[in-house]
Order: sequence, then C-alpha cells, then structure tokens
Amino acid sequence: MPNKVNQMKTIAFPDVVRIEPASACNLSCVHCPTGTVKPANRGIMSQKTFSVIMANLEHKLPRVVVMYHGGEPMLCIDVWNWIKVLKMMGVKYIKTVTNGTLLYDESIKGILTSGLDAIEFSIDGKSPEENDTIRRGSNCQEIIGNIKELVEFKRLSDSKLPEIYISNVQLKNHVNSDVPETPEFLVKEFGESVMYKNTYAIKWPGLPSSLNKRPQILEKGYCPHLFETITIRWNGDVVPCCYDIMSEYVIGNIHENSLEEIWNNERYHNIRKGIETGHPVEICGGCFEY
Repeated sequence: MPNKVNQMKTIAFPDVVRIEPASACNLSCVHCPTGTVKPANRGIMSQKTFSVIMANLEHKLPRVVVMYHGGEPMLCIDVWNWIKVLKMMGVKYIKTVTNGTLLYDESIKGILTSGLDAIEFSIDGKSPEENDTIRRGSNCQEIIGNIKELVEFKRLSDSKLPEIYISNVQLKNHVNSDVPETPEFLVKEFGESVMYKNTYAIKWPGLPSSLNKRPQILEKGYCPHLFETITIRWNGDVVPCCYDIMSEYVIGNIHENSLEEIWNNERYHNIRKGIETGHPVEICGGCFEY
C-alpha cells in the first residue's frame, strides 16, 4: 500500500500561518517548554516584523491565522489591532490561545472589536488547585472570573464571535484510547456558555524524556504540519512546525526572504523529504503525532 505522504503534494502557499505575538510568558507551566526550559531569545513581536508579515500576505492569504505559538499573546499590546488588520485583509478565520491572566476590560474590548473568530483559554487539571500546581504563577479562580466577564460582555454586545473555548490539559503517566472528560468544576462554572477541549499533556518533541509527560502512543505516519502550515516567530524566524517552540529547525527569516521563498526552500523540502522516506529529522522522530 503506498505511503499516504507520497499521495500528498505540498500546496503552493500555506493554508495555515501561525504568528507569534510574544514568545515570552508570565507563567511557568510544568508541561510546557516555555515554563520548563531556561529562557532563550524570547521577546515581543515588533510592529516592523508584523508589517513585513503583512507585506508577505498582501497578495496570498492563508485560510487560517493562529495568533499564538509558545508564549502569551496578550503580552503584546498590539495583538488586537493586528487581528483587526488581518480580518480587513480578508483572512477567513483567526484564533488565539491565552492563559487568561491578562484579561482586563481593555483587552476584552479589543477581543470583541477585533473580529477574532475564536479564543481558547487554558485551564488545566481536574480542580482549581491542580491547575495552580500545573500552571505555576496562575490563580484559577481569578482566571475563571476573567472568562466569565468576557462571556458577559459578549452577551451584552449581542455578538456571536469570538467562539470561547476552554482547553483542559490533564497529566497522565499512561494514556489509553479514552478521551479525557471535562472536569466537573469547569462544567459547574461555565455550563454551556463555552466549549471545551480536553487533552492529555503531549510529549513535546525535542525535549528530554524527563520533561515529557505523554508516551508516544500514535503510530508513525503522515504529519500534515509540514505540508499545510508554517510558523513565524516573534523575531521573524520561520519554523516548520507548531511544536518547534525552541526554534531547533529555523528554515528562514521573513526579514531576509519572502514567506513563499521560505515555504519552497531547500531546507524545508529536505525536512518534508525526511518524512516521505522514513528518515525524519530529530524533532519529527520524537513527536507523538508523527
């Protein structure tokens, strides 16, 4: 039977572009490289870098933009204006992910007026106490209050968007095929006013096994990230995968080459070829999705 990778051709331009407004974070979560690995070259995206990105997207738009990579997007004060610009350009779907600690009245206004399609809040564990242990530096009850305030402002503005999700990550040493259930405390707090996404802590590629909480449970196979998505870091560096939080495989920089050139360059081609031939680069070989 032919390998399904060989049946897939790289599309002319990425369908999904991830933009990292900030690589820094105000939390130190135990299951995230941003919180467990010594900081290296982290910062906030500049207006200059964002403008270069916009110039690259002016004539070729992705279908989806995710305003998030490894840090806390709300540390970037321009993020809501940037989302508004992207929507005005014609991007159909824009999403962001946040820890919810910086959700103040001004940011709520920014969310509701930016055109953002979806926002995902991270609350982990099966209780508020477990969340605060996992997500070091956070206060679950305060975050719950912040999200409720957004839900209420959205209701009062009679707006259908953004869709509000709560992502709940649960730590587990041995993962089976069962889907983790939504913790009761979240259902009690929010009911049907939000949507829920429940997962187990992933095995982060490129990290020592002592920092990885999830065993490799999925059979090796085709990974769509390399053929459909691309990630632009806060400083303009481009990495091939949303799991490359440590920039192990920088394939270019948008200050030096166009996004289209980087998408089709030899380094990216060789990384894809490694998947096709069964000889992936190290970060792919250690990923639970591949």
